[in-house]
Amino acid sequence: MNHHCTDRIAHGEKSAKMAAFEERLHAAAGKHLAGATAAAEILYRELVEDFPEKAQARHYLGFLLQQQGRLAEAAEEMEASLALDEGHAERHFSLAMVHSGLGHPHLAEKALRRAIELDPQQYFYHTNLGAICEQSGKPEQAESSYLEAAEISPEIADAHFLLAELYLRLGRHADARKRNWLGIAASHGKGFSKMVHAQSLHETGKMEEACSLLEKWHAEEPDHPVPIHLLCAYRGDEIPERCSENYVERTFDAFAENFDNVLGRLKYSGPALVKAFLEETLPAGQFDILDLGCGTGLTGASLKPHASLLEGVDLSAKMLEKARERGIYDRLHRSDLSDFLERDAGSRDIVVSMDTLIYLGHLEPVIGLVAASLKPGGWFLFSTECLEEEVPYRLDISGRYRHSPAFLRKILEEKGFEIARFEEVTIRMESGSPIRGHFVCARKRGE
Repeated sequence: MNHHCTDRIAHGEKSAKMAAFEERLHAAAGKHLAGATAAAEILYRELVEDFPEKAQARHYLGFLLQQQGRLAEAAEEMEASLALDEGHAERHFSLAMVHSGLGHPHLAEKALRRAIELDPQQYFYHTNLGAICEQSGKPEQAESSYLEAAEISPEIADAHFLLAELYLRLGRHADARKRNWLGIAASHGKGFSKMVHAQSLHETGKMEEACSLLEKWHAEEPDHPVPIHLLCAYRGDEIPERCSENYVERTFDAFAENFDNVLGRLKYSGPALVKAFLEETLPAGQFDILDLGCGTGLTGASLKPHASLLEGVDLSAKMLEKARERGIYDRLHRSDLSDFLERDAGSRDIVVSMDTLIYLGHLEPVIGLVAASLKPGGWFLFSTECLEEEVPYRLDISGRYRHSPAFLRKILEEKGFEIARFEEVTIRMESGSPIRGHFVCARKRGE
């Protein structure tokens, strides 16, 4: 028999053996996919025994063991598979997930880095490596991995949100806010309100898309006040001096049911600021107090111990229902703030307006009305959001107004107030980042 004939016979035997392996592997995988895992495991183990040189059977067995939570066994089979053939990125990734589940972050990181060497364009290899690095206390390496993922597939939201969370933990609030907006925009606003989606587009430089979204919303719901109001803010023209009553009422009626829980998550500081000032400054139980924009009564709970009479005013009927349930107000009024103050008798000791003047731009009229409502020596406590520009106020894309401190001081002086406290504070958190504002305590001249 010549060498050529021998080679053909050997090649034929090898081909037959390969065909037998492939046929048996296909049968085992079929059982596996059908959920017959016990039968599949037996077939995989027979393949490993009969074909010890084949990496594929060991990997499939390891994957089945991983699915069953038998992670130590899975790691053993996967490592044996890679020892035979280490050129498959996805198998290194599977091993990394097993090591992660076993609490072996160093080994998981090593496997992920090898997977990335073999296939550097797989987005989720980088996000998983970032997560492992975070768990291992390596924030800089985690950031690098997430940034790589975001560069590979900027249209996928996950890496942006992972970066936002990482930056929050590192106290990098501006970076966190930017990545959060990028994530919302990348997700096309899925799971978020139209208002938030539009804001994300604006904040990521897609002004035309943001305005187009609002215009479409307005066309679909022509009587809805929010898209109209936000278009004014986004375009910067025809800025109203205040939010319309319809805008405020619709916004807070929709918000009322979960208002307290949401503000709790946002770490709203208003009630605590009021409580601390009153306890430091005034005795308990002796004062006629008006809570302007009382909402569900969160601040009212801080006012009650100091009140002989406590009244609340709000535009939102649903907010007032929640305030009424607290049982702390002597009287509640559904009214626009200015309309109510115009009718007020001028006998108040304290007027409080926390997180309410942010829905008004032009504050001179309402501060003048508050002054008229107060007795000489009465107190006006309120909060605003910071504006670091040399203009009195600006309508922000959040739909709220921000006010400059110089403007506030000027109005208070003109309306007969002396400022006792003018403190920059974090009013609340949004997307994990602080919203800076001012807490102001001013006393009406006359005593």
